[in-house]
Amino acid sequence: MSARLPQRGSAWEIGVVAAPTSTGCDAVVLVVDAAAGKVRLAAPLWHGQAIDLEAALRPGDRPGLLPTELRVPDLATAKRISDHLGARLRIVESLPGLERAKASLVASFDEDAIGVQIHHPELARAAFHAFMAARPWRAIQESVRFELCGETGFPDGAVAVVRGSTADQAGVMVYEDMDALLRAMRRGATGAAERSWTLQVDELDLDALGADEHAVADAGLVTEGGLIGLSYAIDRGDVRGLDSDEDEALWMTVIGIARLVERHGGMLYSRAQDFELEVSSPAGSRMVVRRLPPSAVVPHPIFVPHQVLLTRLRLDDDHGLAVILKTSKGRALRVRDHFCDADHAAFEVLDGEVGVRLYAGERDLGVIVVAPLQHESRALLEQERIIVVISAGGEKRNGFRKQDVVWSEWVGVVGT
Repeated sequence: MSARLPQRGSAWEIGVVAAPTSTGCDAVVLVVDAAAGKVRLAAPLWHGQAIDLEAALRPGDRPGLLPTELRVPDLATAKRISDHLGARLRIVESLPGLERAKASLVASFDEDAIGVQIHHPELARAAFHAFMAARPWRAIQESVRFELCGETGFPDGAVAVVRGSTADQAGVMVYEDMDALLRAMRRGATGAAERSWTLQVDELDLDALGADEHAVADAGLVTEGGLIGLSYAIDRGDVRGLDSDEDEALWMTVIGIARLVERHGGMLYSRAQDFELEVSSPAGSRMVVRRLPPSAVVPHPIFVPHQVLLTRLRLDDDHGLAVILKTSKGRALRVRDHFCDADHAAFEVLDGEVGVRLYAGERDLGVIVVAPLQHESRALLEQERIIVVISAGGEKRNGFRKQDVVWSEWVGVVGT
């Protein structure tokens, strides 16, 4: 008896909607049945994450009830789809079902607004634009921590980190102290049980502006490239706007970190020097932003400015979790020459970070990347082998292109 061929239903319309801060994710992917007009999938989507259409195959459907066609609004959305499920892919201008679903979703965003308020707009504008000019997430990872001292809206001795080096959203997070930071990293991305204050850099999507985004845009916290700076607090799991003292303290922190990175860049990894800067606000408040001594997990011995990406890739006809170091072409070739003999890896976990150390036989080549212990890095620790990739895509560009790869290799992991 011949096997039954998979049955197909109707076309699917697929789109991505930028999500306000209140949703806790970067965007929402929508999959709509074009014939029925019903939403098959509305799921959180993170920066760089692929769209998995298998999630739109509901458990109640008969096996093989697949789409006849995938319709998307643009090439960027098409490229994010990991598996076409055997259906034809088309880029089309009119997606009526998707537009209705988008409108309904955007209308729900305002209902969950945080209540962002900018109490000190002059300080906020100066700090945000200094931060965006310095782009510290391109120079340092979350392993570089800053202590905040002074009589401000934060506890004396609060600790700040720069987010964004691992392709998460860029920004700054401040915790009450080092212990709170480490507890948050062990719990995951938000550390919901902790108290924290955040600057989050988001893309400005005119089709998904909530009340929070309007407040920020009205204060002038928008770049020419369409990025905005959202500020808020997470108070034992509750997300809320900042009060006046917290708002002032956050923007003082942001401008202090921006100036330190602008002056010292990758030297902030150095154990041989101390780095600190005093910041004052227009209201007369003062804060010292001081880089704390680096942790024991340090970047590789030929450190270069870079980005770290953790994602799933295909190599040699097999999928796996990949650790990607992105830097400029000349630097990528230097890093490749140092690590190209690697045949196995080991993980080092310390102070909320995971370092990937490479070996060639018994020769220790050093730690190639350090990532915060959250998101995909937790899954990394469960792998028996990983893909290590060195990319010449540049530490200042987001995203990953296969044509930029100068070296990639499967390596077994010891000690898992």
